[in-house]
Amino acid sequence: MNIYINGERRIHDGEALSLAQLLSAEGYAVSDDGEVKAARMVAALNGSVISKTSYVSTTLSEGDRVDVVGVITGG
Repeated sequence: MNIYINGERRIHDGEALSLAQLLSAEGYAVSDDGEVKAARMVAALNGSVISKTSYVSTTLSEGDRVDVVGVITGG
């Protein structure tokens, strides 16, 4: 399955993949069971921000685009 992460194509073989599994496989601070270990991270799927509580139940499809952004504060 071809999936784009932050604009770069990644190929993932095997069964259906959840957003949590993808983020974990790509080294982001998310466990396969959806536990987000980095509080200041946001993931969007095809331009729509996904709630952290939905990472496990969000199934990816061929050609999906995932954007991962670190959130920082400043002034």
